[in-house]
Amino acid sequence: MRGQYVRSEAWKATRVNISQSLSSKQFAMLSDYYKNILLLEEVVAEEREKRDKDPDHETKQSMLDQAKAY
Repeated sequence: MRGQYVRSEAWKATRVNISQSLSSKQFAMLSDYYKNILLLEEVVAEEREKRDKDPDHETKQSMLDQAKAY
């Protein structure tokens, strides 16, 4: 999980305090941002694992498009 654990745990630990300091619209935007970052990190981790197992593995465009869709 390289850096994901720290980031996701930091977000979970601070989101309540952050929500009290921002408007609901601002917090929703920030929350969506972190949701997308965490999803992207999952995709990267999966692709990294595949690359570790098979050095010839190439990320397919469909995987990139799927990440963008979130």
